[in-house]
Amino acid sequence: MTTSRLLRVPEQGTAAISPQEWTELAASPAFWNLVDRGVVSVEPSSARVVLRGACYVGRARVSENIVLELHEKVPGSLASLLRFASGGDFKLAKVPAPASTLGPLIVVLIAQFVAVVRQYVSKGREFRYDSMPMRGALIGGRLDATQTILLRARGYRHLAAFRKNVLTFEHPVNQTVMEALREVEVIQKLIQLPAEVLEQLRAIAIVFQDCRGTVTSGGLRSDAVRRADKLATASSEQSRSDMLSLAAIILSHESFEADGIGARSAPRSWFLNLETMFERAVRVCLQKQMGAQGKVSSGRVAPQAIFPPSWEAYKANPDLVIRPAKVGSISVGDVKYKLVLRRAGGLPSASDIYQLLVHAAAFGATEAFLVFPAARFFIRTVGDSVTGARVRIFGLEIEKLDEQVRLILDE
Repeated sequence: MTTSRLLRVPEQGTAAISPQEWTELAASPAFWNLVDRGVVSVEPSSARVVLRGACYVGRARVSENIVLELHEKVPGSLASLLRFASGGDFKLAKVPAPASTLGPLIVVLIAQFVAVVRQYVSKGREFRYDSMPMRGALIGGRLDATQTILLRARGYRHLAAFRKNVLTFEHPVNQTVMEALREVEVIQKLIQLPAEVLEQLRAIAIVFQDCRGTVTSGGLRSDAVRRADKLATASSEQSRSDMLSLAAIILSHESFEADGIGARSAPRSWFLNLETMFERAVRVCLQKQMGAQGKVSSGRVAPQAIFPPSWEAYKANPDLVIRPAKVGSISVGDVKYKLVLRRAGGLPSASDIYQLLVHAAAFGATEAFLVFPAARFFIRTVGDSVTGARVRIFGLEIEKLDEQVRLILDE
């Protein structure tokens, strides 16, 4: 078996590749699928070809011999931020990915599966009509003359046999979802799942109790994986295909951990946006530390006009808005998933500061701050701006977010 080569590209970074590698990538439809979806881009030049990663991390098998990996630019960020992931952080591509044994990422995939199944149920599940044999004094369907004669021969002269078309949810899609939901109960004995995910999953499983057919009553798990893959490939609706692909992954007890390149491939590639996950993680940890003393929200919930009352197209929407419950002024903050210490003097760009000051002025905030990931915790006070807001810069260790966001509130 040929060993696959691993091409590593940092998220929001670049990596040069050899002419031989570019020749193989250029001939790969899977690679151009990722380019079309904005996961990676190509920067050709006269001397070399450079791949540029977007804001995602993940892996895809782009050819028989090459696995493309977009890796995290902040070491340890993926493992630390997984618990804050939600459905909006995913980008799915119809490109094979190297599968791995179960690991922490399966928790995120199961949570995403529960979310898409909930969406599927809310839109209405697949159904079909089945012809059911019935008997009764009143004929409610197509008369079955043979069975009716047999009834009369047995003395049931008041009964007639007939076949009635009834609606049933014993559809292959529903049965596959039901199998995957049951399989999660097995996985949760091996990998600890969040309590809220399990609660939602078990509530959804009740809805699918009416589709227990012969498919879900037994058989090999490998057969269920093949059925799920086949249904996912045949589905013309993207959300339905994604749901069935997730079901296949859960049924196969596989994940996408970064622990080497396995021989088996999963039918879909998953990429995570660590930028949005870092922003959500800071917001969630701040709210946890504040408790009943205040509220932390995103400025996108209620953006403020920059040119009131006209020009409503321009609005301020900071990543963080901190409102004390009792006494105190509003504070606003922006979360930047980039290494500020690599810049000259370790200061943020002028555009980041300008944007922050506009946010503060629009919200009437006297405190404004920027949050960056860092190798070690730091606080820097820029000073009082001409707009009236005091500006600070915080560098947080992603692995220690829970304890270090408390220092932001103390400041």
